[in-house]
Amino acid sequence: PDVPDAGVVVGALADAGSSDPARPPTRALDAGRSQPAPVATRNGAHPRPGPAHEPPEVAPPVVASPVAALPPEAAPPDPPPIDASAAPPSPGHVIVKNDAWCDVWIDGAFHGRGRNELIEVSAGHHSVRCVNPAGQWTQDVEVAPGQTATLRGAVLHDLKVTLDIDATIDGKPYPRGAVIRLKQGRIEVVAGGQTQFITLRTDCRLKDVPGLGCYE
Repeated sequence: PDVPDAGVVVGALADAGSSDPARPPTRALDAGRSQPAPVATRNGAHPRPGPAHEPPEVAPPVVASPVAALPPEAAPPDPPPIDASAAPPSPGHVIVKNDAWCDVWIDGAFHGRGRNELIEVSAGHHSVRCVNPAGQWTQDVEVAPGQTATLRGAVLHDLKVTLDIDATIDGKPYPRGAVIRLKQGRIEVVAGGQTQFITLRTDCRLKDVPGLGCYE
């Protein structure tokens, strides 16, 4: 039998496909297959096309918000003027000069044995007392700011000493029968080859019997 020409067979097939109205063209079927139908999700929405079908999302550039201009710092207020009348006055000092040591009391407060030493006090009126076993004295004083006030006193009194022997007292020789006046306190007596320290508290007679001493 005769084999039909290939071109004739292709044309016949094309005519047969175009003559059937119920069958869509082959090109249309191929186009449908190349674009699969989207599958609905559970909530009925269709998913967005994948990244192969649209350009990647690009984040918008971050624009820094303008910084508001800060107001200049306010200068600190000037300190209030110092009221000189409200400031406490400068302190002063007192010096106690006495012929013997003494315990110093100022306005009833004890300041130690401060003879010939500066003692700081507030400006104003003060009462100063000097106390020694031989005696004591009290003086009032006004101390100005920054001033040093000097107070002088004596607690040692002159005593009459009659010598019944030749003796040297505090390095000075005296003959027997001499009557001298000495301050209260401690003296050094040398007589008859003996040396003795004697404390004078009242008028007395210097003797070497029963021992070297000054007897009332």
